[in-house]
Amino acid sequence: MAIQLGYYRYKGKFRATYESAQVKKFTAGRTEVVRSCSADSAAWVLSMQDPKVSAQEKADKLRKAANSHVAYMNQAVDGLGCDRLILGLKFARLPGETHPFFDDKNLAESSHWYLSTSQISSEYYDGYGWGEVIVVIF
Repeated sequence: MAIQLGYYRYKGKFRATYESAQVKKFTAGRTEVVRSCSADSAAWVLSMQDPKVSAQEKADKLRKAANSHVAYMNQAVDGLGCDRLILGLKFARLPGETHPFFDDKNLAESSHWYLSTSQISSEYYDGYGWGEVIVVIF
């Protein structure tokens, strides 16, 4: 949630955010996407910008955003995410085959990851950080 708030304060907008979820409990399972930017996280971020919103209401919105995030993560881990399904559908198309679904500007925008909240961890890396998903010139 802090990353959502920081990005909003820096850029003044919300962006599609990638976070990976492990789906290794499935045969050959790797990852699914958890979309960290949600209606609930946006509501909390906006409340943090409004001095008229009470500290209690801000805390309540943060709890709701965090709980929504955990619920969505659990759904993704259980194989109920949408992004790998969409990727599979893209790969299943025949050469030259098109469909309006894949040409939709909202799908393209929501699949362009400006932020990644997935960590980089390794026995060879003594720290914590995030790898870039795309290079954006600010």
